[in-house]
Amino acid sequence: MGQRRLWFVDRLAGGAREYGVVLALRLVGRLDVDRLVGAVQGVVARQDALRCRFMAVDGEPVMVVDPPGPVVVERVGVAQAGAVEGGGLGAGPVVAEAAGAVAGRVVVDRVVAEAAGAVDLAVGPVARFWLVEVGAGEHVLVVGVHHIVFDGWSGAVLVRDLGALYRGEELPPLVAGFADFAVWEREAGVSAGGLAFWREALRGAPAVLELPLDRPRPARR
Repeated sequence: MGQRRLWFVDRLAGGAREYGVVLALRLVGRLDVDRLVGAVQGVVARQDALRCRFMAVDGEPVMVVDPPGPVVVERVGVAQAGAVEGGGLGAGPVVAEAAGAVAGRVVVDRVVAEAAGAVDLAVGPVARFWLVEVGAGEHVLVVGVHHIVFDGWSGAVLVRDLGALYRGEELPPLVAGFADFAVWEREAGVSAGGLAFWREALRGAPAVLELPLDRPRPARR
């Protein structure tokens, strides 16, 4: 039911950016890019939540899980320090190194901003990946996922599985997937029980919470 609420808000707001979850993983040392891409592929194949889309059928959301397929990991390179606006190499290696660090931060920030962008839930993908080459022996893997299938706990699971697959370890089979939990939640009536609890707890509460605002708010953003 949590996914249903996020789907409704997304439709209402026309693709809100507020529900983009971003992970930026700093990778230091020699990186086998092909192995990392393979690990990303393995995680997406393992977790059906990262392969799902949400279609509207008769006004109701329906989750569609796509079969495992190729996963795009977009590679982004950082320009040399001399290409940074206002930075040159004539002042010596220390300045060059500092300019390179600035270039790296700028590029990573731009990729993170793109990763947090709106996602078309009907088209997908809900999970996107970028690999930023910051410098020699340093990369940043940026993961952008819609909150409809991802939260803080999910981030820890993704990092754990990604590391294991990169190291060549075999992961145990999953007992249940994201779709299984959604079906269980709906059939078990868990959400109905929670709704009854909060209706009782909020009995008599004001229908509209009027908070002081710093400026007038429009009816719609």
